[in-house]
Amino acid sequence: FTLLMQMSGNLKKESNIMLYEVELKKLEAVKVLSLRGIIPHYNQEGILWEKLGRYIGEHNIACHSDGYSIYYDEEYMESNPDVEVAIPVEQLGESRGEFVYQEYPAIELAATLRFSGPFDGGYDAASEKLAKWMEENGYAFAGSLRGHVITSPDDTSDPEKWLTELQVPVKKVL
Repeated sequence: FTLLMQMSGNLKKESNIMLYEVELKKLEAVKVLSLRGIIPHYNQEGILWEKLGRYIGEHNIACHSDGYSIYYDEEYMESNPDVEVAIPVEQLGESRGEFVYQEYPAIELAATLRFSGPFDGGYDAASEKLAKWMEENGYAFAGSLRGHVITSPDDTSDPEKWLTELQVPVKKVL
C-alpha cells in the first residue's frame, strides 16, 4: 500500500490520462518469458524491455504484443527498484541465464484499474486512485503490484491509445 501511495506522490494532473473504475476480478495464469533486474529509476524500465526485446528477436521467440511489469519492492524506491518485465508466450521454453520462462500463477482476487494514455503520469494517477480505493474498501496487498500493458507502443505510436491495467493481488481486511 505504501508503494502505491508513494508512487502517486508526484501525481501530475494530466488531462490526457483516462482513468477507469476499479474492478475486482480473478486473473488467469499466464506463461511468460521474463527478465528481472535492478534499474536506476522506475521510469527507466525501458532498459529491461530493450534487453528482453533483443533476446526475443535473436532467438525468434513467438510472443504476444502485451507485456507485464512487476514491482517487487514493498515500498517506493527513490532509486534502484527491483523490477521484472515479461512477455506472454504460447509455451514455456528453456530458461537461459537471466532470461527466465515461468508461469505467473492465477490470482484469485485482484484489484485492477485501467488507464489509457502515456505511462508517465498514467501510472501515478492510477496508483493514487487504486490505493485510495483499497483503503476506502478495506483491502490490503496480498502480493506484488504489476502493470499489464494491453495496448503498447508496439501496437500504436500514439500514446493516447496505449492501454495499461494496474493489477494488485488483494485480501479483504476485517
